[in-house]
Amino acid sequence: MRQITTLMLFAVVSLMAATATSDACHRRRGGQACYGPCAGVPVWSPCDQCGGLPGDRWVTCDAGSGCSVTCPNGCIAFWDVNNNCVTQCSRSGGTRVDVSDGRRFNLSAKNTPLSELAAFLDLTAKYGVTIPPERANEPIWLDVKGVTGIDVITMLRLVPSR
Repeated sequence: MRQITTLMLFAVVSLMAATATSDACHRRRGGQACYGPCAGVPVWSPCDQCGGLPGDRWVTCDAGSGCSVTCPNGCIAFWDVNNNCVTQCSRSGGTRVDVSDGRRFNLSAKNTPLSELAAFLDLTAKYGVTIPPERANEPIWLDVKGVTGIDVITMLRLVPSR
C-alpha cells in the first residue's frame, strides 16, 4: 500500500510540475514563444515548436508592454502604438509587419541576420531597400523604442530607394 501511495504521489507531483512548466513556457503574449530551461525544470527542455538544442544561445527580445519572446540563437519582438505585438524566433521566417505608414513602434532584435530583419519589417517592398550580399547574414542587435521604419533603415546603415 505504501508503494502505491508513493507512486500515486509521484505521479501527481510530476503532473503538477508539467502543468506549471507548460504554463510558464506559454506565458508571453505575441507569436511563438520558446524557452531554454523552463520554469521548474532544472535541465534544458524545449517548450514550443521553435525548439532549439542543448548549448544554443538563448536570447530574449522585449519590445515593451508585455511583448517579448525568448528563443534559441536569435529573436525579434515588435510592438506598436495600436497594441500590436508580433514576435518571431530567428531563422523561422515568414512573419511580416508593415512599418511604412510612419507610425512609431518599439523593436527588439537580437542575433538576427540583417536580411531576416529587413524581411520581417518588409523594408524591400515598402522602401525599396536592397541588402548588400556581404551584409545579409550580419547579426543585428537592436533595442529601440518609439522609432519609425525610416529610423530603423538609418540605424541599420541601409539606403531606401523610394
